[in-house]
Amino acid sequence: MRKLSALGSRLSATAIAVAALLVTAPALDAHIMPEGQGSANLVGKRAYMLLSIPVSVLSGFDDDGNGLLSLAEYRVHGRDMAEQVDRRVIVDNGSRPGKTIYQDLLVPHSDSGATETTSITIMRISEWDSTVTALALHADVFPARGKSGPHELVFRTIRGDTAEVAILNRAKADARFFLPPLPKQPVMPMGQAALILAGLTAALLAAAVLVRRRAQSVASSLSSAA
Repeated sequence: MRKLSALGSRLSATAIAVAALLVTAPALDAHIMPEGQGSANLVGKRAYMLLSIPVSVLSGFDDDGNGLLSLAEYRVHGRDMAEQVDRRVIVDNGSRPGKTIYQDLLVPHSDSGATETTSITIMRISEWDSTVTALALHADVFPARGKSGPHELVFRTIRGDTAEVAILNRAKADARFFLPPLPKQPVMPMGQAALILAGLTAALLAAAVLVRRRAQSVASSLSSAA
């Protein structure tokens, strides 16, 4: 059986409430949030979020060079890792970021004594001044080419009895939930673009002909003067 450990700190009553809200597994026999998945629950002025990310997207913690995170490494580098997480994972309500009122990083460990992991789970509570009804997520949590870890993130946002799901990846690290889609940039019709290109080409050709004629006129004048 696998357990959950709050690295470097204890699970407060608030954190336990977050887990109770979001964890849907019938038993804690795996990661608190499976790799490549995340979830947020919008309740009142707050968003309660759990998000699993690969440790390979973080830097500066791997003292033994094995690509895994150990408890000892977290105790040394936990604060820096949390700062990296703050930069990589941002939530807002469609207009401004929420204030983080609680955050912890969790790692699964087993009864066998294994204390190294390829992923951590972000447990975060964000708060706004008024009721939050929508969420925009930026998640820069995808490993570079050649590094281990999920290359897609399935993220679900729950509001009351409804939910929206988005799939994010390295090329699409942003998602919007219960928000209208961002307006698309207007695309110029092919016919109009072709006409503009033809006009530019004609103008360049005309300019080239004019320059050539002036050069010939100057050369003729110099020849006559000689």
